[in-house]
Amino acid sequence: MKPDGNVIRGPGGSLALPEFDEASLDLLMLIEGETSGAPLDEVLARFGRSRSTYYDKLRRFREQGLEGLIAQ
Repeated sequence: MKPDGNVIRGPGGSLALPEFDEASLDLLMLIEGETSGAPLDEVLARFGRSRSTYYDKLRRFREQGLEGLIAQ
């Protein structure tokens, strides 16, 4: 799976994510941050997030799943 903009691309096709869907973008950021091997600073710059925000979202995702990424 290779994120490209707001699109996830893989060997079988692609899935576009709506730009206004913050939970989807947060999930994409976490997937890229945890699996891509890219430096976290690069991932954070791409998504315009701070390190503290990233780790807060990662914690919430691990504790609550996708529901933890949905704005309250």
